[in-house]
Amino acid sequence: MRRIGRIFGWGALALLSVATALLLVNAFDEPLTPEVRALLEKPDEPLTRQQNMFYAAVGFRTAGQDMEQAGWERVQAINAALRAGKSWQDAESIGAQGTLKTVGDGECLSRSSDLPLLLDFLQAHKSEAEALLKDNSKLMQRYADLASYQRFAATTPADVLAAFLPAWGGISCGKRLWMLDLAQRVATGHLDSAITWLQQDTLFWRHMIAEKRIGLIGKMVMLAQLRTNFRTAAQLVHDYPMNAVQLSLLRDMAKPLTSNERSLASVFEDEFRWQASELRKLGASSQLLERLPNDEPPTIFERLSVFVQKRFYLRNATINLVYGEISKQIEFDGHACDRYAMDKAAGEKKVDMTWLAVRNPTGKIIVDQSTSVLHNYTGRMCDLQGFQRLLDLQLQLHQNKVADDQVEAVVRSAGPDYADPFTGGPMQWLPLSRALSFGALDKRDQGMLPWPI
Repeated sequence: MRRIGRIFGWGALALLSVATALLLVNAFDEPLTPEVRALLEKPDEPLTRQQNMFYAAVGFRTAGQDMEQAGWERVQAINAALRAGKSWQDAESIGAQGTLKTVGDGECLSRSSDLPLLLDFLQAHKSEAEALLKDNSKLMQRYADLASYQRFAATTPADVLAAFLPAWGGISCGKRLWMLDLAQRVATGHLDSAITWLQQDTLFWRHMIAEKRIGLIGKMVMLAQLRTNFRTAAQLVHDYPMNAVQLSLLRDMAKPLTSNERSLASVFEDEFRWQASELRKLGASSQLLERLPNDEPPTIFERLSVFVQKRFYLRNATINLVYGEISKQIEFDGHACDRYAMDKAAGEKKVDMTWLAVRNPTGKIIVDQSTSVLHNYTGRMCDLQGFQRLLDLQLQLHQNKVADDQVEAVVRSAGPDYADPFTGGPMQWLPLSRALSFGALDKRDQGMLPWPI
C-alpha cells in the first residue's frame, strides 16, 4: 500500500510540475516585433472626399438623398463615434436606416446575371422586365453614376473593417438591373450600345480593383463585376456577328491584368491591422468567449474552458504570428499564378499544433482559423486572370477568322499572355464543344467553364 501511495504521490507531483510549467511558459507575453509595431503605428493616409467612390458606395442605398453626401455624413458620424470610444459594432449601425428598396417581384434581380437567362426572361416576361427597369430606375441610375468616380479609398481607420460599410449588396442589385437593361438593348438590336456600355463598365471596375484601400470584401465584389462582364462579352461574341469596331472595343476591356489589379498585398495589410485590433480587444476582454444575452448561465465546464483559453492566450505573441502568416501570403501573392499550388502547400505548413506546442495554444488556434483561407483569395484573382485570357484569346480567334481545325495550333502557339495561369501551359481546346477551358480553382468559377468560342 505504501508503494502504491508513493506512486500516486509521485504521479500527482509530476502532474503538478507539468501544470506549473505550462502556466510558467504562458505567464509572460512577448513584445511586438519592430515590423508589427511599425505597421500598427503607421498613420492613416489623409484622404479627401473628392472623387472618392467609397462615400457613394456607403450611401448607395440611402433613400431620398444624394448618395455621396449621405455616405460622407455617415462616415463622419461613425468616425466621431469611434473616437468617442464606441465599439465598431455600435458605430456601424449609425445612419444605416432608411434604405432604398427594390421595387417589384425582383425574380430577375435574385437570379444569375447570365446574359442568355436575362434574354430568356425578357422574351417570356417582357412587360414585367420593362416594369422592373422603370420602377427601379433610381437604383439603376445610381449604379451608372458610380462610373464618374476616379478612385476608391476607405477613410475609416485601418483597424476597423471599413469594407463592411459600403452597400455592396445594393451595388450588386444595381448591377443586375444594369445587366437587364443591357440585355434589353441586345434584344432590341442595339448591339453597338450594349458593347459600348459593357466596355465602359469593365474599364471602370478594372480601374477600381487596382485601388489599394478597398478591403477584402470590396476586392471580391469588384472581381465578381469583372467576371460577369468578361463572361457577358464572351457570350455576345459567341452568339452575334461582330464587326471590327465591336471586336476592338471588347479587346480593349480584355487587356492583360496589371499587377495592381491582381494584387491583394494592400488588402492583406489592412486585414492584418483589423485582426490585430480585434486580438487586442480579445486580450482585454473579461471573457475570451462571449455569450449571448439570452443564453443560460455558463456551466462549470464552460467556465473552466473559458479560464483555460484565457490562461493560454498571449496577445502579442498571437499578433506576431498573424503578421508572420499574412506576410507569407503577401509574398506568395506577388508570385506568378503558376506557382500557386507550390505556394499553397508551403503556406499550409502552419504553426506547430501538436501537443508539444505548449506556449500560446489558444493564440495558435486563432491564427490557424483566421489566416488559413487567405490563399484562396489569391487563387480567385488567378481565376480572374484566366477568364481575361480566355476572352482575349476568343476575340483574337474571331478577329483573325481562325477555322476550327486551326484553333488548337493557334492556342498552343499563343504564348504566355494566353496561357492557363495555373500551369503556364496552353489553354485547353475542346473541339467537340468548340470551347476553351483552364484549371479554375473556385467552384463558382468552374461553373463558368468550358468557355464556348
